[in-house]
Amino acid sequence: MEIELITTGTELLLGRVLNTHQQWLGQRFAVSGYTISRQVTVPDTGQAIREAVQTALGRSRLVITTGGLGPTSDDITRELIADLLARPLCRDDSIASHIESFFERRNRPMPESVLVQAQVPKGAAVFPNEHGTAPGLAIEVSPNTFHESGKPAWLLMLPGPPRELRPMVDDQGLPFIKKHLPLEQAFHCRTLRSLGIGESMVEEMLLGQLKPLMDRGLDLGFCARTGQVDIRLSGSGPEIPSLIAEAEATIRAAIDKQIYGTDDETIEQVVVGRLIDHRRDLGRRRVVHRRFARAPHHQRARCVSHLRWRHADVQQRDEADTARRERVNLWRSTAR
Repeated sequence: MEIELITTGTELLLGRVLNTHQQWLGQRFAVSGYTISRQVTVPDTGQAIREAVQTALGRSRLVITTGGLGPTSDDITRELIADLLARPLCRDDSIASHIESFFERRNRPMPESVLVQAQVPKGAAVFPNEHGTAPGLAIEVSPNTFHESGKPAWLLMLPGPPRELRPMVDDQGLPFIKKHLPLEQAFHCRTLRSLGIGESMVEEMLLGQLKPLMDRGLDLGFCARTGQVDIRLSGSGPEIPSLIAEAEATIRAAIDKQIYGTDDETIEQVVVGRLIDHRRDLGRRRVVHRRFARAPHHQRARCVSHLRWRHADVQQRDEADTARRERVNLWRSTAR
């Protein structure tokens, strides 16, 4: 299934704001078995948005847009798509009521202009926004006049702010997609994360051994980072899990000492976790690295708590040893 992501926002292209949507949505969809085929970022101009959506509908079963649903003058995605699909905008009273309540709960005056967000293209499904005012929208494009076969497609419009988009995708967007665009075959993915070995060396050591599995449908990919290489094993179909397990066993037999984690694990998480598990004294062994600061807060908190306990324990034993030596020295001096 072809899935295309269109992120809108001139601020993204100017580098003023980091585009985190592609990474987060890609990960979230992959976990559910869907893979995003293409991603494009366009400015907040009518022609650019219109052309991007029209082109995407001409080749994809699912098109997702982010941003452009708010109340300001540069939020034009909703109106442009309604015009492109010849869907008149109609006021949704439930959305208008939600927007009014949103401002009332915060004791803030409500500009009348924000009620533009209650305008919904005819026939669109609405995703209420529990963390903001702009709802998400889903439209079935049927027949799809932009595709040569006329095969129906779905168009999802999501709000731009991550704090609004992410819970909406998890709670409403993905369940909606699974219902209306169920997968024919499940997608499976496993990533092995290695350290201290180059990408070319990894490929040279593994490619020949994994070629038979690739011929049976396994996808193999490498992603190099500074000092690290990710080895991605993926594919769709009922036989893929066994192929992934066989490939992982082959890889671990070849470079197990270089593999530090799997999937989304980071080196910081793994190091901190192992230090906690083994109760090592970080202060004495001098293995604290500045990257420790990027580990998740809960792991840092546990590690710091352990270090304080270890420090108190060592300090208590040192004090006991000192007292014992003083008693021995006193006994020796009196014995003379």
